Amino acid sequence: AFAMLLWNGLTLLQEVSRLSQSANLMQTIMATMVLNLALMLFGWRHYVDLQHKAAQHKASEARAAKMLVTDPLTDLANRKGFADTVPAIVAKATSHNDNIIVMLIQLNRFKQINDRYGHDIGDVVMAQLASAMQERLPDDVLLARMGGEEFALAMARPLEAMPLVDHLAETLLRTITRTYDVEGRMIQLGAYIGMSTGVPALQSISDLLRRADMAMEQARTARLDCPL
Repeated sequence: AFAMLLWNGLTLLQEVSRLSQSANLMQTIMATMVLNLALMLFGWRHYVDLQHKAAQHKASEARAAKMLVTDPLTDLANRKGFADTVPAIVAKATSHNDNIIVMLIQLNRFKQINDRYGHDIGDVVMAQLASAMQERLPDDVLLARMGGEEFALAMARPLEAMPLVDHLAETLLRTITRTYDVEGRMIQLGAYIGMSTGVPALQSISDLLRRADMAMEQARTARLDCPL
């Protein structure tokens, strides 16, 4: 567009110069063209700046929205993220006549790690643990850190898949209780898992969480966790 403007402008100047020998007229036309070019450049720069600011604003909003539903240490869903995502799992279970499975996981003796090695080491262990659990879960399973040392899972599965769900719970226990190497320190945790299942039409997520919590407490009482 600039090249065409310059070409046409020069052609116009040559024609005007041929028809009129007025230097003042030539200067006026030249000044007008320069002003128009400057205005076009300014307008384009302003447009680019506005686009850049809009992109930054959109990215900032996306980061803020993610922070509301994400645990900053583990990058898993937090309690709000769990509550916001569960309805989609319930809808999937309802449409496929599946059951909702909820698990609660409580880490055991994690406080001792913080007390002995410091919170920096504890944070590394927590992040590694969350990553290891996430790697062993199917993509459609929601894993969230509910706060402190507690995690929650939710998924939709048919009743005949319950043996696989039980196996998944055992896999998670082995994953949690394996030895983690953190800066040369060999660290091992224990854990309790409580699980509940129900039909979406008959059981709310709140009910399933309460039942899973009761099952987890029974596991704690029976000392079914893997000791250090």
